[in-house]
Amino acid sequence: MEAFQGYKLWLALHLHFTTDYDYFLNDGHVKANVTSFQLRKDKLNFYKLVKRHQDLEGFYVANLVYGDVNWSGDLMKPEADQNYKRWLRMQNAISHLFKDELRTILTDHSLVDLIQIESGQNPLLLTRVYRHEVSPETLLILDLLYPFIDTWNVHLTDDVIWPKFYKKMCKYRPWVRKLDLNKFQMIVIEVTNEENKIPMHQV
Repeated sequence: MEAFQGYKLWLALHLHFTTDYDYFLNDGHVKANVTSFQLRKDKLNFYKLVKRHQDLEGFYVANLVYGDVNWSGDLMKPEADQNYKRWLRMQNAISHLFKDELRTILTDHSLVDLIQIESGQNPLLLTRVYRHEVSPETLLILDLLYPFIDTWNVHLTDDVIWPKFYKKMCKYRPWVRKLDLNKFQMIVIEVTNEENKIPMHQV
């Protein structure tokens, strides 16, 4: 991949996560030209990025999900590589990590309890995500199996942190949707049986 293609990919993914632009519906196409790219002050960042990362899409997505990235300079920081390593670890062992996280959150509560909203306050599951005790991937897998995030969006009263987080999760859904959800459904049944909790599909 050349630097200009790396720039276009960044532009498309950044637009996907921050605007109404849909990376998948548009096949990643964005308006950009080489001349304007060559005039950018940060163009050297993209020359470096395409040399450093074979999986540039994954690197960008990891930082848009786990970080607070606003321009290419943020991608050159050590935190950016840490975000990518965290994302890779999740991708490579997602079944195991999902099961571990599920076991942890089901120790004291059922899934129904965890997603329940009371008086517009954050559900227990969302609080666990905010505390980095539960990954965005686990949250979205559960949401794809038993949709609840859109309901949260209607009833939550938080208008500071939640709106931005909700948009990020909605934009990240297509990547998580590629997983074999049937496998994760079986993991939920297995863990809920271990914890003597009622599976969501039986509620």
